[in-house]
Amino acid sequence: MANKRVIEVSDYAARDVFFIARHPDVLGKVLVALRDAPLLDAFQDIFEWVSDKTGLADQEVTPVIRSLMNFHHIATSMKVGPTSFFDLVTEAIDRKNLEEWRTECREKWLAAKPAVSAAIEELTLDHPLTLLNKVSELTYAHQRVLNSSRIITDVRPVFRTDATSVVKSIVIHKLLIDHSSGGSKSRTEYALDAADVAELKRQCIRAEEKAAAIKALLAKADMNPVVPQEDTNE
Repeated sequence: MANKRVIEVSDYAARDVFFIARHPDVLGKVLVALRDAPLLDAFQDIFEWVSDKTGLADQEVTPVIRSLMNFHHIATSMKVGPTSFFDLVTEAIDRKNLEEWRTECREKWLAAKPAVSAAIEELTLDHPLTLLNKVSELTYAHQRVLNSSRIITDVRPVFRTDATSVVKSIVIHKLLIDHSSGGSKSRTEYALDAADVAELKRQCIRAEEKAAAIKALLAKADMNPVVPQEDTNE
C-alpha cells in the first residue's frame, strides 16, 4: 500500500497562501499579465514588470508569483496534479493549527481552489516563470556557491625579544569567503600578500571583460544572454 503523500508548508509560505485566499482577484490579474510577460533576467524583474502592467503594488504581486512558482515546482517534483497538490497544501496548513487560518482564511482558500489549480496548470514548461526558475537553478547548480567575500587588511608588529619595542610592521591581507554547499554555510580564509591582491584584481577585471565579450557574441546569435547580478551595486 502506497504511503500518503505529505508536504510541509513554512510559516512564511503560509502567509503567501493567506494573501491569495484574501485576494483571489489579485491572482487573476497577475495570471492574465503573465500571459504576455517576456523572459526576463531575474525574479525581481518579473515582479516589477507585472506590477507595472497591472498597477498592483509589489507587495501584492510578489506573494502571488512566489506561491505559484513554489507550488508548480513542488507539484512537478512530486508528480501530482494541481488539484491534488492544492489539497496537500490545505492539509499541511491544517496541521499547523493556526487561528488565522481556521477563522479567516481556510474557507476563502477552499473557494479559490479552481482558480489556484488552473493557475498552477497554466505554468507550462515554456512559461516565462518556469523558464526563469530554470535560469535560477542553473545559475546556482554548483558544489559551492559564494555568498559573500571581503578582504581584511591588518598590521602585525614584530617585537624585540624583550617585547619592549616594535622593530618591524607587516601589512597583510586576509580574504574571507562565505559560501554554501548543500544547504550548509561555511567560511574559508586565505592569507594574501600584495602580489596576490594585484593578481586577484587582474583576474576579476579579466572575468568581467570575458563575460562582456561572450554576452555580445550570444546577443548577436539571439540567445538572450544573462549575466547574473550584473547590475547589482554595493
